[in-house]
Amino acid sequence: MKRLQISEILAKLSEFKSPEERIQWLRQNDSPTLQMILKHAFDPNIKYNLPDGDVPFKNNNNVIGMTESNLFSEHRRLSYLWLVPQDASKDHVANSKSFAEQLQDARVRVQNAEQQVQHAQVALQQAQAAFAASVQEFEHIRERSTNSKTNVLNLEQRFIQMLESLHADEAKVVVACKNKTLNKLYDINKKLVKDAFPSLL
Repeated sequence: MKRLQISEILAKLSEFKSPEERIQWLRQNDSPTLQMILKHAFDPNIKYNLPDGDVPFKNNNNVIGMTESNLFSEHRRLSYLWLVPQDASKDHVANSKSFAEQLQDARVRVQNAEQQVQHAQVALQQAQAAFAASVQEFEHIRERSTNSKTNVLNLEQRFIQMLESLHADEAKVVVACKNKTLNKLYDINKKLVKDAFPSLL
């Protein structure tokens, strides 16, 4: 029997009259990939490190299941590659400001220590070390911010390439997950997902 693709499983939901039938259908077609897609679509804590809105990709209109790739084979990359890390919620601007403040604080401590150098030689050395460390960290943050812009562009290109390797319907599922609009594409909502898979969300 032909294995249904994720978009086919979701499209089938509109044929059922009751939530109970839809829940049963989701459970019958359960897989790690299906659960990942549903979690990405309805978990507000999961965000893609990509621009909001539509994605400019070319539709792959080959027969579904016969394209270069599918969501089952892209499961691993989708599970981490384009997601914002959970511990990376602070933006570079905030970080840069924080380190700028540390840099100014270290500079003031150096100046104060220099005025009392004969009585606080150790404090001066510690302040100078802190100042040097702050400068180095500030430069690191600035460099990381620049590299981040390049990395985002590379991620966008890889994301588009991945979408174009999928059937057009499968690609639309991924874009809807990114934009949190899967409920507009298929007859599904957060409550249905939670009822079908209580531990998922």
